[in-house]
Amino acid sequence: WLAGQYVLLYGRPPEELVTAPTSAELQRALDREVEHLERHVYEGDANDPYEGTYAIFNGCRILRTLETGGPVISKRSAGAWGLANLPARWHPAIHAAGHAYDGLATAKDTDVLRDDMAPFVAMVRQRLPSTKPRRPGPPRWS
Repeated sequence: WLAGQYVLLYGRPPEELVTAPTSAELQRALDREVEHLERHVYEGDANDPYEGTYAIFNGCRILRTLETGGPVISKRSAGAWGLANLPARWHPAIHAAGHAYDGLATAKDTDVLRDDMAPFVAMVRQRLPSTKPRRPGPPRWS
């Protein structure tokens, strides 16, 4: 409903029942999402093109949300935003994620996702500092 993608059939509108997240709540949620991506990196999931695609597209989604304050966007649209707004260094990974998302990944796409997943997640983390100190050990699963 935050994006206006609903049809009110009866009763009060959703914005009267559920409030939009505050900036601090949104920051905490994004921080946890980045930590989830960091856990995939920690677990060595870069060899799985599905996990690489997830990390690249969700990383784009997180960065777009940081810039716009709007958390509602599809994976495909987040990738398009990344191509329009992130440095060219990340474009091959975003294109590879798109190919994998469509089930058309080549061996080169798989290599790009494997090689760029961890640096991309690190770049996202750099743009979104942690909201609170981390406990020792690996990143948490969300």
